[in-house]
Amino acid sequence: MSKNSYPYPPDEFDSVDPKSRPQEVHAARRSTWSRVWPFVVVIIVVPMIAFGVVKVLSMWDNPDPGTTDAAPPPTVTDTQTVTDPPIVPSDAGGVSLDGEPADAPPDVGDGAISTEEAPDAPPIDRTVTVTVLNAKGEAGLAGRAADLLRQDGWTTVDAGDYEGDAVDGGSAVYYGKNVWSASAQAVAGILNIAVVDKDTDGSPDGLTIVLRQDFAL
Repeated sequence: MSKNSYPYPPDEFDSVDPKSRPQEVHAARRSTWSRVWPFVVVIIVVPMIAFGVVKVLSMWDNPDPGTTDAAPPPTVTDTQTVTDPPIVPSDAGGVSLDGEPADAPPDVGDGAISTEEAPDAPPIDRTVTVTVLNAKGEAGLAGRAADLLRQDGWTTVDAGDYEGDAVDGGSAVYYGKNVWSASAQAVAGILNIAVVDKDTDGSPDGLTIVLRQDFAL
């Protein structure tokens, strides 16, 4: 159809600037963001994808990065066996762990407590000869004391008067040998006499009891 045969009168759409390019009638003009965002995606997303690929590849080559710098476990090159020193008893009765004798215990000096057991006390011998002497002058005093000892089981008891010089002091029990010391203590306890003494010359054959002014029965 030619322009001359166009049946309609011209309108605003028929008036076109010859210097402008053809435009679609119903197309809207594109915004600036719509033209820029593809470049933004390329600038941001592409580097992130590249970084992720590199990270994955590095992890693939080295699954456990924490073990790459770890030092290898030490190897035992020399072994040494530790043995305890022999335990040797010492002369002093102690035990030394290094094989040497232990130090001897200190000597027990004067006044120190000794670990040695005391000797056994001599037994009481009721068959030993006991002589009771009256030095007080009271009639029958020695006989009564002798009877008291016989009742306690003493088998050899004699009574008499004291004929020696007057001796000041209290009553006493004398024994001639150490083996009779326990017997003398026993007799003194029966007659309630405090003094017990050894007299080898005056009591060579047993015990001698001298009753003086302090004795009462």
